[in-house]
Amino acid sequence: MLKLFKSHRRTKFVDHRQQTRFAIEVVLHALLFPIVFFLLTTLPPFCNWFFGDQANVLRQLYMENLYSMARAWPAVLVALVIVGFFSIVFSHRIFGPIRRFSNALISLNDKDSQPLRCVLRKTDYFVGFSKLLDKAVQDFEGRR
Repeated sequence: MLKLFKSHRRTKFVDHRQQTRFAIEVVLHALLFPIVFFLLTTLPPFCNWFFGDQANVLRQLYMENLYSMARAWPAVLVALVIVGFFSIVFSHRIFGPIRRFSNALISLNDKDSQPLRCVLRKTDYFVGFSKLLDKAVQDFEGRR
């Protein structure tokens, strides 16, 4: 588990705007599952379809459970904050490479600077694409 957090990138928050948007979307999707589950298990057409003869009994049990869980809203809030935090921590594996690609392409247009290499860590996403882009940058530089 400790290896999941080991990283050579100094900051995990490399693109504030995009990573915040990503975290919000992950939290909203995390909320969507229990809402859909609740609707499918309590609304009469779905409940009857899934549970048949036991639908009324199970619907009543789910409603009682919902009322008791309503008191646990602070725990739900803490869980959502944790999900948001971890989505930012792990999204650097996506947005770090994207930033690296952007910097490499920008350096191609800058006549005064050396083109940046697109070498990523093994744990990043887009490693295959990184190799293609790095080769393209080197080929472009060779033609200059």
